[in-house]
Amino acid sequence: MSKYSQVSTAIATIEQGRFQILCNHFLENSIGGELHSPGTVEGKDKTRTGKPDAYLYQEDGTYILAEFTTKENRDKKAFQDKLEKDLRDC
Repeated sequence: MSKYSQVSTAIATIEQGRFQILCNHFLENSIGGELHSPGTVEGKDKTRTGKPDAYLYQEDGTYILAEFTTKENRDKKAFQDKLEKDLRDC
């Protein structure tokens, strides 16, 4: 099994809270900035309702908003509707 397949399979099996923590770490390490995660319960692998799921404050005074989902995109219309709703909510 390729590394890509291994990582893809591992990500597909983790619950929402851990997935969100993984995404937060990825954002911090790849983009940088001051991360705030109102959608994460501190110290637990759980999520909470909040928009956005996370945001990064940048040194130039701008923000990067992040929404995460574990929803599969097999139903492309439902997936697109969810992404559009997330963007409107932010």
